[in-house]
Amino acid sequence: MSYDEWFDDQPDHWRPMADAVIDHLVDLGDVAIDPVDVGLLVKKRRTFVELRPVRADLRLSMIHSHEIRDPRITRRQRLSGSRWVHFVDLAGVDDIDDQILGWLTESHLDSPDA
Repeated sequence: MSYDEWFDDQPDHWRPMADAVIDHLVDLGDVAIDPVDVGLLVKKRRTFVELRPVRADLRLSMIHSHEIRDPRITRRQRLSGSRWVHFVDLAGVDDIDDQILGWLTESHLDSPDA
């Protein structure tokens, strides 16, 4: 399935949110976008960012080398001694601000190259 096809049966307001996340990560370089039934996976050597449907929102998950504490993080989970996954629910494109873009940049930098 292509990136465009993934949006065929999705709410219209998801596309601008996904585009903002994906465009930012593509601008950082060396990423592959993998549209699958459960969401959009962003990979370098391995998946480091995901966008998944959750009710009316898109749930953004990002892997970092440290824990982030912020009210917008709805859940966090330690994956290993130095890896954390953080979840943020996005309701609209306005939710993707400089803080979210900064976290995405950190996640990209923390992820090993392909």
